[in-house]
Formats: sequence, structure tokens, C-alpha cells
Amino acid sequence: MEVKWFSAKRKLILNSLLLLLIPLSIITLFANGKVRETTEQEYLNSSLREIEKVDNAISLYFTGIEEDLNTLATDPRVLKADSSITTYKDIKRNGGFLQMTPSKNGAVEKEIYEVFSHFGKNHPDAMYVYMGTEEGRYIQYPEGPTLPGYDPRKRPWYVRALEDPGEVLMTGAYVSSGITHKIVSNVVTIQRNGKRIGVIGLDVSLDGLTSLIHDVKIGGSGYVILTQSNGTILAHPKKPELNFESISELKIPKLEAIRQGGTFEAKVDGQESILHVITSENRNWKYITVIGKKDLAASADQSSRNILITGSLVVIIAIVISVFISIRFTNNFSKLAKEMRKLEKLKTVSEIAASISHEVRNPLTVIKGFLQLLKERDHTEEDKLLYLKISLDELERAEHIITDYLTFAKPSLENVTLLDLAEELDHVLTVVIPYANMNNVYIEVSGEESLYISGEAEKLHQCLINVIKNGIEAMPEGGQLSVSLKKAGSNACLSITDSGTGMSEEQLERLGTPFYTTKDKGTGLGTMVVYSIVKAMGGEIKVKSDENKGTSFNIVLPISQNSQHRDER
Repeated sequence: MEVKWFSAKRKLILNSLLLLLIPLSIITLFANGKVRETTEQEYLNSSLREIEKVDNAISLYFTGIEEDLNTLATDPRVLKADSSITTYKDIKRNGGFLQMTPSKNGAVEKEIYEVFSHFGKNHPDAMYVYMGTEEGRYIQYPEGPTLPGYDPRKRPWYVRALEDPGEVLMTGAYVSSGITHKIVSNVVTIQRNGKRIGVIGLDVSLDGLTSLIHDVKIGGSGYVILTQSNGTILAHPKKPELNFESISELKIPKLEAIRQGGTFEAKVDGQESILHVITSENRNWKYITVIGKKDLAASADQSSRNILITGSLVVIIAIVISVFISIRFTNNFSKLAKEMRKLEKLKTVSEIAASISHEVRNPLTVIKGFLQLLKERDHTEEDKLLYLKISLDELERAEHIITDYLTFAKPSLENVTLLDLAEELDHVLTVVIPYANMNNVYIEVSGEESLYISGEAEKLHQCLINVIKNGIEAMPEGGQLSVSLKKAGSNACLSITDSGTGMSEEQLERLGTPFYTTKDKGTGLGTMVVYSIVKAMGGEIKVKSDENKGTSFNIVLPISQNSQHRDER
């Protein structure tokens, strides 16, 4: 009997080793082969994250400029502009410049100049503040020389403003004579009693923004080139001499052909590189990230070595664990069962901790970067306020992430109120429709109104956003998402149906369990949170799905008994 027992123990150990070693070997080989692809994808993701930060900063900057310009254009003192303002269009002289002196001219001109002067002195980025009238008259801060015969109505900035009266428009960037700052003009028409009387302009320096581009690092040696929509290079960290030249000077034919965005390979300065083009939704400017293929290859090789080392360590650890578990299992089944339950709990805690760490680390990294920037002394107050705002936004994002995990752990409702399910659904759709448009998904809505339930609005929003986003992401090629709301007896039934990839029966059975997800990236907690919230609200979820046809989430919630009293009121 002892021999048979030893034989069974040996076979169990050998089988355990094979079951561990074979999958680990296959996974290691497969992971090693996917490293280069993953490295390139991480480069693209890193590029997008860095550029989103810069683009948000640029958007905030120009939104402030638009508000300032509209304020100037509607200033009562500016609206006094009349024929007493100096004109230079009729002055004829051979050679030489005329000195503008609005601070010493007529009362109206002097008053408008003082408005411009006060604004300019309080906004360091404002290089020039000026206006031209329909009669060809002109005022500029700061005072300076101008050419005889200068007619503002024929200047590009004036013509640009007339393309869309009442809207703040931007001209192409330029470098003014006598200074080295990069400048862009922002212009808008001036209306008085419904009639256009001229155009006001504000020229601002781009130095602060282009310095952000210089500071962006992609990988070890990657960098970002910023261009306007017309192809003018605004910032080239490696070749500043190409600033304000056409993008064609880069000698990359594929780059000129790209209209919105894309990724391709090309030679840059004699080195094989990967270029990723992203078009800003805010200003239609283009961000071109460039990284050498050698850098990516070096990173991939390092990752491969790490995988091999990690794989070897895992194999060794697996062997030790396999022998230990097999011996313990054959010696004492009851004790092993207890140990396995403990290991499962530890594994769950570890996965939750790892997931929280990963999700929260990203906003903390952003906050750390901006706090380090705030330590430097050469920032304007506007920059400091911007850095603080972004840091606070990232703190709020981290707080939301932690709230999600707490919702999963304890999905109780705290602020229960009477909710109009149709109104709450409209709010959620307002949030997710832009995301649906980005993914070529059309959302069709139908159903009844005035179905009241008891619940917490914020958690209901979180639940519905998770389900709708899952439906959108299940249609990578685009499609239609149907959302319907109807009454079924004493319940409100909300149905969300996509035409996406669908799920198998096995996937449906595991849906809603911790850490199970059908996505390439994700923790599975999002769906768990949905189930937890619906359960806390006294409802249930029914899911139907056919592979390659789509999935339907049916959320059934009890109609509140207080809804009838609300309707009577």
C-alpha cells in the first residue's frame, strides 16, 4: 500500500508539473512574440496621453483669449469709435514710416487706446491690441511705426474676421519684425446697434504653448511636432529653423497626404521612424509624434529579456509550489482545502490592490508632474492656475476611481430620492452620445415618460453609463444601439441592445463575476458594479446575447409607490 501511495504521489507531482510548465512555456513564447506589437501600441497610447494634456492646456488658453476679445469688442468705450480716429490710408509719402500716436490724439481715440493699454499691461502674452474701422481708421497698442497708406480693411486679419462675423477667428502664425516671439492673431467683428463698425484684433505670443511641445517626451528620444491646419510648422523641437515653414520642408510625402490622423513608417533625418498624427478637435492643429524604430526595438528587446527572466522565475516558483501543494494535498486533503481557500482570498485581495494601484497611479503621476512644475519660479500666474486646475481635476478622477471600488465593495444607497427614469436616462445619453459618435455608433431611443423609481441618481448614472459604454465598445466597426424604456406591470424595464460581437453561453454564465471581462483591457469590476447597484435598488438584470449578432441588457426596476402622489401634485 505504501508503494501505491508513493506512486500516486509521484504521478500527481509529475502531472502538476506538466500542467504548469506546458502552459507557462507556451505563454512565455507567445508573449515574447507579441512584445514588439505591444511596445508599438504602448507608444501610440503614450503619445495620445501626452498630447491630450497639451491640447487641453492649449484649448483652455485660447478659450480665455476668446473671452477677453469678446469683452474688448463690447466695451462701451470701444463702441464710441467714430470718424475722429486717425486714418493713414490717404497719406502718401515715398519711403519711411509714420509714427502712430493714439495716446496724444483726439478724445475718443485716446480713450480707446487707454482701454487697449490697460489690457496689454495686465496680459503679458498680449503682443498687440488693435482695431480697424469700416472707414479705414486704425488704433494700435503699443504705439509704433506704420507705413504710409496703411488701410486696415485690406489686411489679412481684417478680411479673416469678415469670414464669420461675430465669431472669434484665428489667423496663421507669424513672427513680427523687430521681435522674436511667435505670434498668432485672434480677431472678431465689432457690432454697434446691429451694424458692423470695424474689427478688433488681439495678437498673442505662442512661446508658452510651444514650450509645452518642447517638453513632451515620447519614449527615450521621441518628440512632437506641432503644425497648424494649413500645414505651417509651429514648433519643431529638433529643428527650430523649420518653424513657420511648410510641412513639405520635412520631406515626408506621406505626412502631407494625411488629413486627420494615422500612423505610418518613414525615414526622418535618415533614421527609420514611426510617425503618429493626431488632429486636435479644439483648434484643428496637428500633433506629429516621431520615434525611431531603433528605440522601439531596444525597448522591445529589454521587455523580451524581462519576460524570459520572469518566465524562468515563474517556472522555478511553479515547480516549488507544485511539489509543495502536491505533497500537502496527498497528505491532508482537508488542510489543503483550507489553505486553498486562504490563497484564493489572498489572490482576490492582491488583484483588487493591483487594480486600484494601476488605476490611481495615472492621475497621481499627472499631479506629481504639475506640482514639480509649480516648484519652478518662471511661470506666470495663469500657468500656475492652469497647473492647479489640472491637478485638482486629476484628484477628482482618482476619487471617482476609488468610489467605484467602494461601490463594488458596499453598494448601499445613501441619498435615496424619487427619480424620473426618463429624465435620468436623458442625462446619461447626453454624456455618452459624444463617445458613441467617436465610435460611429448611432443611438436610437424610444419609450415612455414619467416612470418614477426610488434610488440614488449618481449611482444610477454610473450603472447606465457602464452598460451603454460596454454596448458601444462591443461594436468596434460601428453600428446601432437601441435604448427603450417601458412599463411592465409594477416595474420599469430599461432595455439596452447593441448589434455587436455578442457573447457565448459560457461568457454569459460568468458575466458579473469578479474580475471577469470580455474586453482586452479591464478588471471586470465595471459590470460587477452594475449588478451591485441594480440589486441595491431592488431590481434585477436579464441578459440575452447571440454571438456575432449582439447583446441585450434588460434592467428591471420596481416603480416607486410614491410616484402616484408626485403625479397628483
